[in-house]
Amino acid sequence: MVPNAKNESENEKMNAGKKKKQPPPNAYSIFMREFQATQREMGRSFSLAECANLCADLWAKLPPEERMIYQERADDAKQRVRNEKMNSKGVALHKIHQLHLSEEMKLQRMNEDIECTVQCLDKKTTLLEKVFHVIHMNYFCKTDKGSFYPAEIALAEFTLRDGIIRVVHSFTTSGELETGYRSTAMEHCNDTHRTPLDLKWGNKMLESKGPDEVLSLIVETLQAGPGLGELPPLYTMPDEVNTILNESCVLGVLGTLCEMQNLKENTFKVYSLPKLFYELRNKARENTFPSIAIALNELEKDVFKYTNGIACDFHEEEDVSPFCSKSIVQRYVYMICDHVCKDLGIRMRPGFHCPRNADLHGSTALKENRSTNPVPQKETPLREPHVSRASSYWDSEASSVASSMTAADDDDDLPSGWRGAAAKEPPKRSGAASGTASSGWSKIVNTGEAAVPKLDNFDDFPSIGGPPARSSNNWTRGRGRHLTDRFDDLNLN
Repeated sequence: MVPNAKNESENEKMNAGKKKKQPPPNAYSIFMREFQATQREMGRSFSLAECANLCADLWAKLPPEERMIYQERADDAKQRVRNEKMNSKGVALHKIHQLHLSEEMKLQRMNEDIECTVQCLDKKTTLLEKVFHVIHMNYFCKTDKGSFYPAEIALAEFTLRDGIIRVVHSFTTSGELETGYRSTAMEHCNDTHRTPLDLKWGNKMLESKGPDEVLSLIVETLQAGPGLGELPPLYTMPDEVNTILNESCVLGVLGTLCEMQNLKENTFKVYSLPKLFYELRNKARENTFPSIAIALNELEKDVFKYTNGIACDFHEEEDVSPFCSKSIVQRYVYMICDHVCKDLGIRMRPGFHCPRNADLHGSTALKENRSTNPVPQKETPLREPHVSRASSYWDSEASSVASSMTAADDDDDLPSGWRGAAAKEPPKRSGAASGTASSGWSKIVNTGEAAVPKLDNFDDFPSIGGPPARSSNNWTRGRGRHLTDRFDDLNLN
C-alpha cells in the first residue's frame, strides 16, 4: 500500500522537531578534525572545506599502521553512537556529563589559582603592589545561539596601595542586529544602560571602537611588557547579580574576538570577582568572611551606586549612571578597598580608594557623604496644655506629683511657656471647681514657696513625655527632655 501525500506530510511534521542522531565520523574525518585543531593551536584557522583539500595528500601518504589507529577510533565512535542515550533535545547524555565535569574542573582550577595568587603574596609588601583588573560589559541583546551584541566595555586596573591606577572605557560597534532582535535589544537598553542602538546621541555620534580596536585596548591594558605572553586574569561578577549576564557576556565577547583574530581560546582568563574579594578580605584579617556568599552579598549592596562624577558623559546626562560600565568597575574597586585597606594600614585616598565625597571618618562600609547640604528641620514648638475632659488611668493618688523647686532658681531651665508658672496660680475654668479631674488640673500642691500644678494626664503633654512605667521611649522624647531629671526630686503624695 502506497501512502498518500497527506500522510507523508503529516509524518514529516511529526518528525521535524525530533533531532536525529548524527552519523559517526569515519577515519578520514577524525584525521581531518585533528589536523584542524592542531593548526588552530598554531594560530592558523581553516574551515572544514579547506582542511579537506589540505589533508587529502597527507592522508594518502599516511602509513597503513597509522591509518589503522584512526580506523579503530572510528569503530569505537560508531559503537558509542549505537549504544548512547540521548535526552529529549537529542543531546547525548555522556556529552552532557562531560560538559558538567569540564565546568567543575574549570571552576576548581579558577578557585585554586585565585587562592594561590593571594596566599603567596606577603601581607606587608607584595600584596599591596599586586595589580588586579576588573572588567564589565553592557550588551544590547543575547541571541538564541548564546552570542552577545556588546554595547559598552570598561576595564579598571588597581592595586591596594595606590587604588585605581587607570580606567579604560569605550562604546563598541556591534554591526546590524539579526532579524527579530531589535525589539529585544531596545527593551533591554531602555531598562538598563539606555545606549542607542545606532550610537547616535542627539546630533552627534558616541565615540566607539570596532572589534579589533576593543581587543587591542584590552591586550594593551593587561600586557606588562612587549610580546603576547600569558595575560593576567580579568575579574567580573557572576551572571545572577542584578539579572545582568556579566560573566556570560564577557566570556562570549572575548571568545568571539579571539576567534576573529585567530587567537587561542584560553588567551583570556575570566575569574570570579567575589572569590577574589573573599580571599583579599580574609588575607587582611582572618576569618572575616566565612564564605564566598558573604563577599557576594557585600558587592551586591553596591553602597557607592549613586556616586556622581565617575560615569561617562552620556550616562551622566541620561541620568542612568548606575548602569554605566565605567562607573560599575570603579565602584567594585571602591568596595574592595573599603573593606581591605583599613586592616592593611593603607591610608584611603579619595578618588582612588573611595569616592571623592566619601566620609573617611565613617565605618566600613563607607557611605556617600550626603550631609554636605543638610536640609534644615523645622523645630516643633512646645504645645500649650489643654484640658482633658475625660478621666484617665493616670489619675490616681499614687501618681500625684509634688515639687520643691522655686521660680527664682529654676526659671532659667524651664521652657518659655513654663517660666514663672511656679510663682503664679494656674488658671481656673469657669463652671468647674479647681482640683477636679474634668478641669485638667487635679490639685495644687503648696510647698510654702511656690505652687506647682499637678498634671492628671501626661498624654495631653507629649512634649514633656510620659512616665517610665508606660514607655521608656516616650519618657525622653520631645523638647521637654531636660525636665525629666527634675522629676527625680519630686515627692509623691
